[in-house]
Amino acid sequence: MGTFTAKTSSNYFRVKNNEAFEAWCESLGVEYRHQIHRPEAGSGTFYAISAITEEGTWPVATLDLDTGEVDEVFSFLDALAAHLDPRDVVILLEAGNEKSFVSAEAVAVHADKPNISINLADILDKAREAYGADAVITAPDGY
Repeated sequence: MGTFTAKTSSNYFRVKNNEAFEAWCESLGVEYRHQIHRPEAGSGTFYAISAITEEGTWPVATLDLDTGEVDEVFSFLDALAAHLDPRDVVILLEAGNEKSFVSAEAVAVHADKPNISINLADILDKAREAYGADAVITAPDGY
């Protein structure tokens, strides 16, 4: 069995409190970039994030820095939503592989509304819908 490794990124979005958001990112190993102006959205501080965890995935737990043990398991999406400016939607992308098995997911996160997600396996349903019940469509390995 191999090790799953991923790459992550997001679009640019605004948050309620810049200092609190930056501290939160730093505490989780989430890298952030910011810009002061986005032509499509106006002025303000806009952030884009990516995970810099060992596996490259969005974090799901905090660690005790002294022991290296899991301190708290949490929902990254819920915690991120709590920071968001309610005018903006974050699109989180994650793509990775374990040996030759590839996976990818995109999630839209809003401060006040349910998350929306799609993944590569969704192509199976779309292909069945487009090509009909008679078409032979097998799932890729790992799905």
